[in-house]
Amino acid sequence: MLGYSKIYESFSSLISFSEAELGAFIPKLSIKNYKKKDFLLKQDTICDEIFFINSGLTRNLMVGPKGEEITLHFTIEGNYITEYASFLKNKPSSYGIQALEDVEAVIINREALEFGYECIKDGNKMGRLIAEHYFMMLSDRIEEIYADDILARLDKLNECFPGIHQRVPQHMIASYLGVTPVHLSRLKSAQLQK
Repeated sequence: MLGYSKIYESFSSLISFSEAELGAFIPKLSIKNYKKKDFLLKQDTICDEIFFINSGLTRNLMVGPKGEEITLHFTIEGNYITEYASFLKNKPSSYGIQALEDVEAVIINREALEFGYECIKDGNKMGRLIAEHYFMMLSDRIEEIYADDILARLDKLNECFPGIHQRVPQHMIASYLGVTPVHLSRLKSAQLQK
């Protein structure tokens, strides 16, 4: 169990805080373990938590109109994930978050976040920086989908998620890239021949 050491490092990279501030904030957080295939958040439920991934790997997924699973994004260790629109507007989530491996996550619920904003001198700054990081991830993903060709998207996937092909089933990676698994196999073979 990794506990709070990684999130402490993350907070320290964002803001300065006193030991007293941190000592009051950390007990408001919790740690939860999820088994492979468990949902941290189910689509169409209200999201009340921000997750910091200590270990493991998750995916954001949406169930399409024909019942097909569409992989929207992956999150690896040391990163935050949530469904911000649901969290901010208190409305049902547009997508779910599923563990693709056993996951240990630090949970920041709404109450803890509000406490951090009020009781940590730079708490608002920390929240803003986490939200900005999330917004940039979404912005980059949209740009990637509409502006990059498939080979550029594959290169970015490999860069952002090292070792992803050993950790995630090929059909999920293909869904993320917007291609069929057969097409992905051909692309990977072509890349190996270069």
